Amino acid sequence: MKFFNLAFFFILIQTFFIVNKITAQFNFDCGVPDVKSQTKIVNGQVALDNAWPWMVAIFSFYYFICGGSIIAPDLIITAAHCVRDNPDIYGYTFIYGTNNYLFDYQSEFNTASKIYIHPDYFSTVIYNDVALIRLTEKIKFSKKVKPICLPKTGKLDEIEKKEVVATGWGKTDGGLFGFPSEALLQTSLIIKNNKSKEGCEYRRYNNYCTEGASDDSGTCQGDSGGPLQYFKNGKWYLYGFTSFGYGNEENSCMTTMPSFFSTVPFYLNWIKSVATGKSPQSSVKKNCGITTQKKIVAGTVSKNNTWPWIVQIRSSKNYNFNFLLSGTLISN
Repeated sequence: MKFFNLAFFFILIQTFFIVNKITAQFNFDCGVPDVKSQTKIVNGQVALDNAWPWMVAIFSFYYFICGGSIIAPDLIITAAHCVRDNPDIYGYTFIYGTNNYLFDYQSEFNTASKIYIHPDYFSTVIYNDVALIRLTEKIKFSKKVKPICLPKTGKLDEIEKKEVVATGWGKTDGGLFGFPSEALLQTSLIIKNNKSKEGCEYRRYNNYCTEGASDDSGTCQGDSGGPLQYFKNGKWYLYGFTSFGYGNEENSCMTTMPSFFSTVPFYLNWIKSVATGKSPQSSVKKNCGITTQKKIVAGTVSKNNTWPWIVQIRSSKNYNFNFLLSGTLISN
């Protein structure tokens, strides 16, 4: 019994140090810019200088590709699809401290020492679209460069029906050959996770579905990875970042349709484990391949739940849900 108590004591001490390590990693002032953002945001409005000091412009081999957010002195969070196509960490440059995505005398820059893509990210369905970038040099926070706060809990519905702000340097015309906005833009959005809302029926539980506060704004190419921010108790919190949206046949953004954001509360544990130096493994092979069927007779009807990984793929066209083909579950 004494041995059990001693073991429990060591586990308790170990847990204490792990929790303290996680807390220390994010123990700094966050979410309070020196310049207050406009109290009323008009869609596509140019942001005031240093109003969003955690904004990061991500470049791949000198081409602007995405936005990101500073969440710690050495960590940037963005969408996984922004960095998955270029595994060469030396090809990335990160610019911050400026509202102009082009490098200028006001901006600061950094490089990547490691990129962490969520182990269960699937590009074909844009699932678990989150990545963390460990910077080569720690950022020195200042009036124009600060981190944004992470949510305190994993509750996804905390900002349901609330007004939030998205920022980014994405295209303004939405055309195939359009250019990013040189100035940082901001827009007000409303969380509309109700699946009865047109377009939000494609939302997954780890996405936020939003529409423009005035029904005519949204995100576009180049906004990916940029923050979805909510103001609470005098601070800005990062609740999501741009993942995907609707486009037409000309590859133009449909800003009147909803935009979708990866939910930061859902990934808090993963973010904190990476921040403390751990590298979580994929859950794809966890508890898989177990069935009750042992002997198979050709052509027999299987019992319910004998093959729990089988999937029906149906078309929702005209809401008829006609059966098309089959698939197999390989992860959650």
